[in-house]
Amino acid sequence: MAGAALVDWRAAFARLSALHEAQRRQVARALHDRIGQALAAIKMSAHLCIDEANAAQVRQDLDAMMELADRAAGELRELERILRPPQLDSVGLEAALRAEARRRFGSGGGSDQWRLPPLPVQPCPEVAIACLRILHCVFDAIPPDVAEVSTELSIQDLDGANFSVRVRIAGDGTPDWQDTPCLALVRAMAASLGGVVALDPGSAGSLALRWVMPYGLPCVDHDACVVATAGDSHA
Repeated sequence: MAGAALVDWRAAFARLSALHEAQRRQVARALHDRIGQALAAIKMSAHLCIDEANAAQVRQDLDAMMELADRAAGELRELERILRPPQLDSVGLEAALRAEARRRFGSGGGSDQWRLPPLPVQPCPEVAIACLRILHCVFDAIPPDVAEVSTELSIQDLDGANFSVRVRIAGDGTPDWQDTPCLALVRAMAASLGGVVALDPGSAGSLALRWVMPYGLPCVDHDACVVATAGDSHA
């Protein structure tokens, strides 16, 4: 059993490495294909404006440059969200989770479904970004054609040393978490920081996940994590 758990653990971390590499490729592609091209176009338009005598043409070129600059700024904001959402540093994990839910599902079902009160202390940066990565995996597991999606998202302090995050997504066509390949991945993310991810009982047609994380970084015994992960997977 321990040998099989070790294989699962290594496979999960291989998926985690693949996820990080995919994010790096996404950032590099955006910098080159979109932001780089926009900056090149702005530079070319600026050179044309220098020698342009027609005021109307200059105005048209300047408008185009401002449009390109706005587009590039939007791309940079999206890259910032992928790498590290700005809310983490400005207003905390709770606001960052809310912003991600709003970005994916709009206004959602109202504040009664997104219960995100302030935590007594903010988690360390590594734990906070892991919580957002787990939420991204949950959202990415939802097919885009799921109809009439309703969401529940909550955060709760447990004992001053740990907190929990719970997300439930319901809709026609919502997959069973047991069938999603990212379950081992999010478990590995949490376990690497001393946390635990568990399937939350839910009704048919819903995807529910709960993870418990420490506020600070523990000294993680990876052999113990393997055993804990094995026990959780067979529970």
